Amino acid sequence: MFTREELASKSLEELQQLGRNLGIEPIGNSAYPSSWIVPLIAAAQRGVEDCENGLGLRRFPSATVIHFLETALNNLGQPTPAQRTLIKAALQDIWINRIDYRGVQQRLFEVWQVRMMLLEALTRLK
Repeated sequence: MFTREELASKSLEELQQLGRNLGIEPIGNSAYPSSWIVPLIAAAQRGVEDCENGLGLRRFPSATVIHFLETALNNLGQPTPAQRTLIKAALQDIWINRIDYRGVQQRLFEVWQVRMMLLEALTRLK
């Protein structure tokens, strides 16, 4: 992410702010620039090593994850033409006037939003 030269040209306050923004702690006394430079340089390498070693967030989730997303999508189903009309209306901030039906439209819209998020997740993971 950073070269030693890039970091050495920054002030102590800039290094501290950069470290705080990235969630990096100094090594030793935080009043010295070198206490921030070393962990900032090492952060990218540690993150890549964790990915390569299969630690933390997986770069390539297992087929099981894909299967669970597909199962969730199948369980949610697809909207009927009449339901699509209600969803399109909600997208335009048009809601049913009857209060007892409005709750149904709102819930339908929320489920549709979840379905869209799951489809996006599936697309990104494949």
